Amino acid sequence: MNPYQYNPDRLSDSHFEKGSLERLVIGNECRLLDYRRTPLRVRELREAAGLVILEILDLEDKGNTWDIPIEDIAGFQFALDSRRADPEAVARYAAIADRLDRPAAVTCDEGARYATVADLAEAEQAAVEWIRLRSTALHAGVRPDFSRPMGIEGLYADIEAYMSHHGLAHIEAIFAAHYVGKFHYSEFVKAHRITIAEMGLVPYEGKVLRDESALQGEFARARRREHVIRRMAFVRAIYRGAWVSLPVGYTLAGLWSRPETRHSFRRPRTYKSRRTWPVSVSHRIRTKTGTGRCADVAERSSESSLHDLHGDIADEPPLPRIGGYTSP
Repeated sequence: MNPYQYNPDRLSDSHFEKGSLERLVIGNECRLLDYRRTPLRVRELREAAGLVILEILDLEDKGNTWDIPIEDIAGFQFALDSRRADPEAVARYAAIADRLDRPAAVTCDEGARYATVADLAEAEQAAVEWIRLRSTALHAGVRPDFSRPMGIEGLYADIEAYMSHHGLAHIEAIFAAHYVGKFHYSEFVKAHRITIAEMGLVPYEGKVLRDESALQGEFARARRREHVIRRMAFVRAIYRGAWVSLPVGYTLAGLWSRPETRHSFRRPRTYKSRRTWPVSVSHRIRTKTGTGRCADVAERSSESSLHDLHGDIADEPPLPRIGGYTSP
């Protein structure tokens, strides 16, 4: 089943022009410069964060939004009759782009990595115990059918209950929706990537975080770290506990990373074959062990291939206890 919709009757490029700051007016329609020319509309301008909120008007993600850095608008095309912003607004947008269009990098600290591995090892043991006592779906020898787009329905209920048990159901639901439906066009996902780098797992290279509220309150670094650890622990637990059998060719040390596809929802990108993210899994693994919300979004989204959950830390030996991850 091909999840990518396509409109063969879309207008030709001759009806559009390359995006520019002067086209940033609420209500203007534009298209992503992908092979499908995904249609969008400017819904909102968040000048403080330097973001343009674009609403998808058609195809499988209709109604979803992307958070586009203001300086990246050149990657889109606008209708020739689009309204133009006044010169003062254009100058303001240019100043915002100059201020925020800056690279950011977070390297992995070895001490932070050891602390994360220790907490993960303890959380995994707690997850094994939770599954043993509370799971309503898992039993020895369960083997997902990896040829199907959807997996074991009971697992969705299990992980939702598990995340609720740890007070993480809300952040799980929001992250799933953003990761599947937005990914590179989400400050929420970027904040998770930065947190993961600070945990010592995967370095972050990208742009600065534009929306500081993404790391405040319920979504502060400590909460995001807890979400990553608990999510990883659950998936590791169901495989290491032998509740679910991996197919031939899959190991906990390295589930297949994101495959390249020419039918990308975004502009073409190059992915390293072993690049890993300790947050989610490839579509086939993820939809067998992920939340129902994540699977539901993925079923209608072009972002149907996600990254490896485990990263390179899956076979690290347990380290001394750090933190308070206890059994239920």
